[in-house]
Amino acid sequence: NMSRVIDISEVAQHNKEDDCWIVIRGKVYDVTEFIEEHPGGEGVLIAYGGTDCTEQFESVIHSQAATEIMKELEKGVLKGYKPKSKL
Repeated sequence: NMSRVIDISEVAQHNKEDDCWIVIRGKVYDVTEFIEEHPGGEGVLIAYGGTDCTEQFESVIHSQAATEIMKELEKGVLKGYKPKSKL
């Protein structure tokens, strides 16, 4: 099951409440169907729609359940993604 490689320019087009993708740690997620269920509120996902919100994601504690949900929502991987090295 090869992950689809998605350019950030494509992600950027999905920035609306009814069509919302985000990037976290180099993976692209379609969170459209999840917006209303997001425990942290709908607004935050819509606000970061179409962008890489890794830092915002990591600044908030997310549950193991979140990790499971994210696996379900994954669309592909971000083109050219390089993990930031932890110093």
